[in-house]
Amino acid sequence: MDINATAGAIVELIRTGIEAEVARQIGERLPAAPEPQPVEPQPAGRRTVRAENFAELRQAIAGREEPMTIELASGGDFDGPGLAIDGADLEIASAYPLGARVPLKMDFARSSRRIVLRGLDLDGPAIDWQGEQHLIDACRITAAGAGSYAVPIRPRRGQDCTIRRCDMTMTRSDHWQTGNYQGIVRGSGRGADETDHMLGLLIDECYIHDLPTQAAYNHPYMCAINSAMNWDSSPVHTRWHIRRSLFERCNTGDKVLEFKSSSNTAEDCEIRNSPLGSVCIRQGTNNRLIGLRMDCRKWTIHRGPGNEALSCCWTPSTKARGPMSGKDAWDAGSTRPPQAYRARLVDCEGDLLFGDTYGGSYPLPPVECEIWGHRGRIIEKNGTAIIHEDLPPGYERREPVRLARDEVGLRAV
Repeated sequence: MDINATAGAIVELIRTGIEAEVARQIGERLPAAPEPQPVEPQPAGRRTVRAENFAELRQAIAGREEPMTIELASGGDFDGPGLAIDGADLEIASAYPLGARVPLKMDFARSSRRIVLRGLDLDGPAIDWQGEQHLIDACRITAAGAGSYAVPIRPRRGQDCTIRRCDMTMTRSDHWQTGNYQGIVRGSGRGADETDHMLGLLIDECYIHDLPTQAAYNHPYMCAINSAMNWDSSPVHTRWHIRRSLFERCNTGDKVLEFKSSSNTAEDCEIRNSPLGSVCIRQGTNNRLIGLRMDCRKWTIHRGPGNEALSCCWTPSTKARGPMSGKDAWDAGSTRPPQAYRARLVDCEGDLLFGDTYGGSYPLPPVECEIWGHRGRIIEKNGTAIIHEDLPPGYERREPVRLARDEVGLRAV
């Protein structure tokens, strides 16, 4: 009997049942694309070699047999010009958790499969993350790169990869005053070509914390997790899933979490003590915030259709703008903020500014946006919401998540 195949079949049956129940509750059919699952590549017959420094690490990768584990010595010097990684079934792990500091540039080939980075101190790396079924597990990831684009994890051109139980943070880099962009995980695919994007990325049980504040507006532009580079990725169904992750003290002065593509989900996450951070569905369709507890600067929904907030709550100090007015129509195809179209809020709690703006001229109000079973004031600033006092038929109230520190990141290992 193939135990892995049997286990996979059981997981798929459970996932299908959960998806059907959610679809029943919200009265709509969810996208048919499968939900990403954690990757656990552990081929039989794995050989282990030890590397004491960067030269030995590079030599081991170049001459490896598959499958293989390269164990990095604690305290070794693994700084170097960079690594090119291809092939399949390779694990690079620290001999002792976080014992190996790896500030490398890593280029994963599109053809690579099942490459695991485990227990590493990824201090200011630049990982061009292409390929399929890769896993970054129990690592510390620090965005501290130099230059105009300081983002350590850059997913593109691949599918079904996982970042799990990692601690993520940022430090001020040398380009802080004038730099272009700083983040931690940013989809690096461009435009509407699906093959250029990372599809089905799962970020699970991570701890994103202590993000510094930008020096001035857009200097640098900051966002901890962003599903795509630009607005023109809006039609791509990237299907990212950020699940059971805690964002704490994320005071970027701008975004903490942003979706610029379609069919992404943030579920059972908590944004805590982050009065200068925000959550934004900026572009795309069928993006969902489910069970989020938000203590941050603001949260917003643009574009659509099908963007939703389900069973979320926020503190009185969080400026909940929800469905937004726009400078452009929802289907205009523009970098400027679009109006919300057919957005839904279901079973949410907190005061809501419907049709709000960022300031200036945002003349186009939200269109055909519905609010179901809301607990809190609804202030209609521009346009009229379709308000239902009750919940949709069959939808059951659920409590937004509360996450203990020990449930996420390295403490959960």
